[in-house]
Amino acid sequence: MKADLILKSKTIFTATAQRPIDGFIAIKGNKILAVGTKDEFNDWRGKNTQIKDFGDQLILPGFCDSHLHLFLGALENDTINVVDS
Repeated sequence: MKADLILKSKTIFTATAQRPIDGFIAIKGNKILAVGTKDEFNDWRGKNTQIKDFGDQLILPGFCDSHLHLFLGALENDTINVVDS
């Protein structure tokens, strides 16, 4: 299977390695197929694959966590009233 899109960078944070890697992220549709080193790049490249090279710009995973600790923050900072007076 070949990727629709490959993102390349010398600085990809995977959250599984201690340091960012010099590599790529292969994407098909809305799914990540692979994250790998620059040596594995051509395995995922097809004739219609769009490639975006970000040089040494940092690529991070999408952070989609949208919860808040509003109550604990309010208690600690004493700045937000979360209780009816």
